[in-house]
Parts: sequence; structure tokens; C-alpha cells
Amino acid sequence: MKQKKHNRFLAALLAVAMMFQMLPMLAFAEEETVPEAAKVWIGENEYNTVKDAVEAAKSGDTIELGEGNYTLYSIPSAGTTKGKDLTFVGQGTDKTAWNIGALVPDPANFGTEYNGDYSFDGAGTVTFQNMTLRSGNVDYLGFIRANKTVVEDCVINGETCYWGYKSAEFKNTTFNAPSGRYALWTYSSPVMTFDGCTFNADGRVINVYTDYGAGKNDITVNFNNCTVNSSEGFLAKPALKIDDSNMGNYKYIINISGNNTVKAGLDYRTCSRVFGYGTDTGRTEVYVDGNPVWGKKEGTTPPTKGELKTHEYSAGKAEGKVESVEGDWKEKIDHYEREVTTTCSYCGYTTKSTEKGYKLEYDLNGGDPAEGADDETYKEKIVPENEKVELAPAPTMPGYFFHYWDGTEGNFYGDPATIKMTANTKLTAQWGEEPPEVPDTPEGPGCCGEVTAVIIAAGTTVVGYYAGTELLRNCYGLPYWPRNRSELALMLWEDADRPMPESTLLYPDIGQEEEDMDLQHAARWAMENELIPDLNWDSRKPEEEQKFFPTYAVSRARALHAWQKAQQLKQDA
Repeated sequence: MKQKKHNRFLAALLAVAMMFQMLPMLAFAEEETVPEAAKVWIGENEYNTVKDAVEAAKSGDTIELGEGNYTLYSIPSAGTTKGKDLTFVGQGTDKTAWNIGALVPDPANFGTEYNGDYSFDGAGTVTFQNMTLRSGNVDYLGFIRANKTVVEDCVINGETCYWGYKSAEFKNTTFNAPSGRYALWTYSSPVMTFDGCTFNADGRVINVYTDYGAGKNDITVNFNNCTVNSSEGFLAKPALKIDDSNMGNYKYIINISGNNTVKAGLDYRTCSRVFGYGTDTGRTEVYVDGNPVWGKKEGTTPPTKGELKTHEYSAGKAEGKVESVEGDWKEKIDHYEREVTTTCSYCGYTTKSTEKGYKLEYDLNGGDPAEGADDETYKEKIVPENEKVELAPAPTMPGYFFHYWDGTEGNFYGDPATIKMTANTKLTAQWGEEPPEVPDTPEGPGCCGEVTAVIIAAGTTVVGYYAGTELLRNCYGLPYWPRNRSELALMLWEDADRPMPESTLLYPDIGQEEEDMDLQHAARWAMENELIPDLNWDSRKPEEEQKFFPTYAVSRARALHAWQKAQQLKQDA
């Protein structure tokens, strides 16, 4: 592909350097050479060398390699691998190794493809599994002109540029980059996929670049569920360092997905440690889990530089470098609004938005702050929309029990309680002379599934709170959710067609005027039919002195239980 002329003196110096760098590899090769017999298999057939095996192999065959070091370098592909799909399986990354190219690249060929490995020139799909692949530490090394390459459960030592000319896949493979160099280039493959791979490097990881193949087609790089262990210093590159300056009318397409753990350099333009640029001309599109993250600026044509499409997947956000500045709340008709400005200290990405909020205020209704609390605890405040707020503790009042916070519209809350802010909310403390009732759990699943009660207890206050919904109420046919014993008695009485109670006694804590008689009749009838619990603890009092406690809170569980019991009474009548 690429050829350059070199100064002979420089080539000689490089040759000496390469000799020293390749000494460990040479030592391994001498110690683990392949025996002449019984170390290569195709099924039950044994071969003396891997060359003998590939000559005998048919397309689609799997060749098993024994322990040792293998290569087909300098062996022509004609009559061995050309036109064949072949799979090579080793005994483990610590037992089987394959040399890509010469042990020591020829200095005269530095900067060209001619130190590459042509042993799979014209091959179909070449797969390597369960072994270590070794390359050198100069550019333009690799398997040249194979159609497709697959590397799975392997270790790759050294730098490579040439892989499948139609596609290259790396699955669960560990790359160990030479010091100061990339682990590989996306050089010859129109589609290159890394799935579950690990990269160990010291500042350079993957070079998304080509020269000979530039401007001929789009190049796609898929980066899924990978781990990168590199340096994060000022000069360190991101995991995918892109140079798209020579792509002409074509582009790189980078698909990042899954759970990638990346320790690498930060690109301040892209605000990413996963991808960044050497030279950026807007001929690259980057997607994270299918969402556009980087691309050319809208309304422009390359070579205009690209732009960040969203900051959602940035290193700045992930590493807590985004700061928010919030304006003052301004009152609207039924809510509040404020301006919020966010800025990333890594890349300067800024957003401006309008945030909605609601007022939360308390009315202690004659009570005093709870022990340890003060007036500030119950001070009104504006809360952002949908934010959950833990309510202030129940206040106190001498001679009375706290029953619940009345939020109107049928919403009432015990202590403690948490609410989600969806509207301006004023909470008014409700009191009683007796402790609030603890409701029973309604029986049976009913038409809406099993009904449950949540009993919230705090100190001397016990409140039954049922987390029912309007769907549940409609399902059972309740006309509304009653909030107290008065509303519950009237609801049951009206549904039963206003029957008269057997007793003519009137409750002393309910009005005695004509307009109060409906509630008197409803309360007495509900008590006679045991639809509502009797809260009179002192049975020695005469019946005419027994109270009904009309304002005491009723949980939705209690209301549903009473409703079901009243419906049974109607059926039995």
C-alpha cells in the first residue's frame, strides 16, 4: 500500500534498535519451537508443521495447534491459504503463540507494507482462537489482503495495521501496545469491531486512520463493552484517536455501546476519553448506544470541523465537572420558574434551560414545632418539579394528637412522609383529642388485585396511610375517597339509600341542629352496623355521652374495608 524511501544510515540505526527490542521474542521462539511431528491436527489427522496442515486443509477446516510458536511468514498463500476459510485454535494464550511477520522487521522496509505478513493473501475468513499473536513495534505490520479476520479469546502483543480487507472482528481479546505506540490502526478494514476487549497502553491505544484506503469508502468502528488501561496525562490520547482529514467525500462512523471502562487521555473538544481527534474535519459521526454524539456542524460542508451533538455521554458529566448556576424563582400563575445555566469545566459546553418548581408551605394550625425543630423547619420553600421532599416532622399541641397533614383534594399524609412535587402544596396540620385510628387491611384481592395497607409509625403518632389510586377507587365503585369519619359515614349511608338507625340518641360531638341530622343518622347507622370502629375507650360512660369523633382521619384502607362490608350488608338484606 504505502512506500517510502529511507536514508540508509537511519535504517541501520533502526535495525540495531529493533534487534534489542525483539530479543525477548527471539528468546521465546528458541525456547518454544514447534517439534517436527504430532503438533498440528485437522480432526484426527496429524501434521508435522502448520504449513503441511494448511496445504492439506479444505475451506472451513479447523486446525488445532499444540504448545509452541507458529508462523506462516514467507510461505506463499497460493496452494496453502488462498481462497480458504480457516480457523486456528491454540492451547491457551500462555501455551501457543503465532508470529505475525518476521521476528525482526527489515529496516529497509520501514514505513511500507513490505514488513507485513502475506501468508493469508487472498484467504477468505481467517480466525484465531485461544493463543497469543505477536507483532513488532513499527507501522504497517499485520496480515495483508485476507478477506476477513476474526480474533477471539487471544492476546495480541505489538502494533498491527493490516487485518481483514472487508472486516475485522476482535472478541474478548487483550491488546498489549508497545511503549509509546498504538496497539493497532483501523487501516485496512472498512468495518472493525471490538467486543469485550481489553487494551493495555501508555498513552496511545487505537489509531483511527488510513492513508491508502482514505476517500474510497466509509469506515465503521464498533467499540462495545471494552476496557482501556492507558495513561491520562496531558499528552495521552483518547482510546480512539481519529484523523479524518483525508477522507474526502467519505467518513468514519464510530459506534460506541455497552459498558465501556476507559482510562485514557481526555479530548477537550469532544469532552471524551473514548474518542477524540488528531485532525478534525467533520468527516466523522459518533454514536453512543445509537444516539448521535458528534458530527459535522449543521448547515455546513466538510472540511468544517465537527461539533458535539450532546453532552450527555461526556467525561465532564461522568466525572462531575458540570456546574450549575440557578437564577431566582419567579412566580407564575400556578407554578414558579427559574433559569438554570450549566457549564462543563472540561470543554466549556453550556446549556440554558427553564426549570419549573412548586411552593411547599405548612400551616401548623395552632400547633408548635416538633421537639428539636424550629420555625425554619416549616418555612415555605420552592421545590423543583417532580423532586421528592421529606415532609417536616409532625408538630405538637398540648392536649391533642397530631393526625395528619391535610393537603386538600383528598391528599393527606402521615408522619413521616415523602411527597413528589407536582403542584403548589399547602399542608395543614389536623388534630384530635384521641389517637388516630390504625386501620385494618381490607380483605380479599377485589377486582384490582391484592390491597395492602402501609402503617407509618413515629413516636406516639400512628397513622394508617393507604397508597391507593383513583383506579382502585373506581374499580371498587367508591364515589370518592373520604378523609375523615364524617365523610365515610355519609358516603356509606347515602349508598345504602339513607336508612334510619335503630337508636334515636344523638352524638354530643356532632351538631344538634336540623342541618346536622343527616350526619347524626349516618354516624349512628354506621356504628350500629360496625362499619366504623368505636373509638370510645371508656365503656363505663353512659351511651348518650359516647362520642363519634367526626373529624378523625380515615385511611383509604379503612374506607375501602368499610365500603366492602357495606356492600355485603346490601347483598344480605
